[in-house]
Amino acid sequence: MNTPINTGTFLKGMWPGVSEWFQKAGEDYPLQHARIFEQRKSSQAWEDLVEYTAFSLAPVKDQGAAGAYDSHLQGDVARFIHLVYENGYQVTEEEIEDNLYPVLAQSRTKELRRSMDKTREYVHAQVFNRAGTTGYNGPDGVTLLNTAHTYKTGYTYANRPDPDVELNEASIEDMILLMQSTLDSRGLPALLQQRRLIVHRNEQFNAARILHSPYRPGGSDNDINVLKAQNMIPEILIWQYLTNAGAWFIQTDAPAGLITMNRRPITLRDDNDFETTNAKYKANMRFSCGWANAQALFGTTGA
Repeated sequence: MNTPINTGTFLKGMWPGVSEWFQKAGEDYPLQHARIFEQRKSSQAWEDLVEYTAFSLAPVKDQGAAGAYDSHLQGDVARFIHLVYENGYQVTEEEIEDNLYPVLAQSRTKELRRSMDKTREYVHAQVFNRAGTTGYNGPDGVTLLNTAHTYKTGYTYANRPDPDVELNEASIEDMILLMQSTLDSRGLPALLQQRRLIVHRNEQFNAARILHSPYRPGGSDNDINVLKAQNMIPEILIWQYLTNAGAWFIQTDAPAGLITMNRRPITLRDDNDFETTNAKYKANMRFSCGWANAQALFGTTGA
């Protein structure tokens, strides 16, 4: 919508008697992506994150014999290319001149900032919403959630069950076992630790029952809930921008995993158009987000 805000847009703004201006929405929602994605700054047009392979186990050195020498290989390259996101609005000179409510004008700057925040949430959530979608591939040539991630050394690993499963006690336990069985580039245990469970809002109550019940959820016996007793997953995060109600994810502590590259913070600007005398206000930001190490996330698109 490129139409400038004018005196006809807000007729009530020209007359006294309005006690409050409001929007039909809640208060500012805490930005969830900042808890999920590692925040980094960038000073370049793009950033490359380059994987390297581990060393293998050290063999026994026989007395008087030469020791073994391992090789160190370059792996996949993840490139983060920063994009610019921008939004703004125009106001006619007459609207500014005749508007009786400064709070209405101030709200527009607030709403512009909200637009930027919601855009960041949406863009970051797309990494999850497309995690199993063919064509949205990572540095190893496959989707973020996949059963066939590869290393340059020939080893493979999966961070997605086959077939996909719904969220329940057994599927979480199986996902943790899948994570714990993941190997590094030399076929040794990757030693990953789970950090949080990320779910769609429709699964928030189910997730809380599974992880927080002292006894096994839905069971008739007196068995303890091991997931709670051992605090296997310390946190549940409900992300409002997830679109697949059946998808769920376990984030790990893998290095170089889910990352945001911030090239330019949210910047507000204003100016006046000489021909129309309209006041112009805009905000923009420049960043990229994605993943380098797919071991940062284990998940499923749901049964």
